[in-house]
Amino acid sequence: MIDFVSSGIVTVVADILFTEITNIDPVRSATYHGVDSLIAVELRNALGARINTAQLLDSKMSIAALTGRIVNAAIA
Repeated sequence: MIDFVSSGIVTVVADILFTEITNIDPVRSATYHGVDSLIAVELRNALGARINTAQLLDSKMSIAALTGRIVNAAIA
């Protein structure tokens, strides 16, 4: 399930940033890939997940870690 969600998040990030999926490294943070506060809001809305923009902008939180939080929140 986590791989499926991770793939979806990577796809959404790539779409929002107008780049190829292969340019998005899930072990890097969203900010590493160029996500700023405005894009973070767009990303949060696109994901439809209970995640705040501060988490999306945390340079220490990888996309993989973000995926884990989203999956855990969905299961809880």
